Amino acid sequence: MPTSPQKPAISDRLMKRIAWRLAPLMIAMYIANQLDRANVGYAALTMNAELGLTTAQYGLAASLFFLGYILFEVPSNLCMHRFGARIWITRILLTWGAVSSLTSLVPDGRWLYAARFVLGAFEAGLFPGMVYYLTLWMPARNRVWMMSLFVTAIPLTGVLGAPVSTWLMAHANLFGLSGWRAMLFLEGLPSILLGIVAYFHLADDPAKARWLSSAEKKEIAAGGLRDLHVADANDVEGVGLLAFATAPTFAQIPAPTLPTSTGPWAWFLRASLISTGPGNTGLPMPRSKRIAVGTSGTLAIPVSKP
Repeated sequence: MPTSPQKPAISDRLMKRIAWRLAPLMIAMYIANQLDRANVGYAALTMNAELGLTTAQYGLAASLFFLGYILFEVPSNLCMHRFGARIWITRILLTWGAVSSLTSLVPDGRWLYAARFVLGAFEAGLFPGMVYYLTLWMPARNRVWMMSLFVTAIPLTGVLGAPVSTWLMAHANLFGLSGWRAMLFLEGLPSILLGIVAYFHLADDPAKARWLSSAEKKEIAAGGLRDLHVADANDVEGVGLLAFATAPTFAQIPAPTLPTSTGPWAWFLRASLISTGPGNTGLPMPRSKRIAVGTSGTLAIPVSKP
């Protein structure tokens, strides 16, 4: 029996307004995130010799970033839910920018190890936190394309990061620092600036957004309630990776996109599943369970109950 098209939960006009408000800052934050994460690779061209690092020692320093990231990813997102998005995203940006810049002052490999671990701990939570943040503003059907805009920062950083970083290493002259030190110091500053911008630009949720009218706030709230009603009717929950691997929906997900790391693509897969529901059926997650999945690290994947 033919059915009429479902009315959008939020009007196109309001969705465009939300997107223009959030997307530019989100993309800029993630570009800075990717740059501060990867610029140690460009610094290694001259840093290893100056600090007396072997290839193995440099590899350890680079990997310690991800150890800190994994350990503090869940606590960071729980804190975002506790303290609010504006304060916590500002904290993430300011602290990681400061540590990224101060990494330029490390005197030896041991201090580099500590700096990389702390950088990972301070950066933890940004990407999954922004996934959760979007659930407060957009219904499920709109979050997928918004997330696709967000992750465009990854190829953009690849295009811009290498030439900018190597140019700074070759030409920057800052306080007598060597090229790689000047590059690390300067590339941490945009994150600090973005932290200040985020404090004044972001709202914890639509209800606290001064740039929205009362009618627009009610429209967003109604869209979120519609998502909850649909999701609760389908009883979706988050479970571990082992249960995910044995669930019926497992075969419907292409193998190259399985969450085999804690990197952004694994989070993007989880965000897509959260946004579209199990088996790509278009069923959203309940808000109470979105938080659990969105902040649960590598092993939380939404699937249906048997």
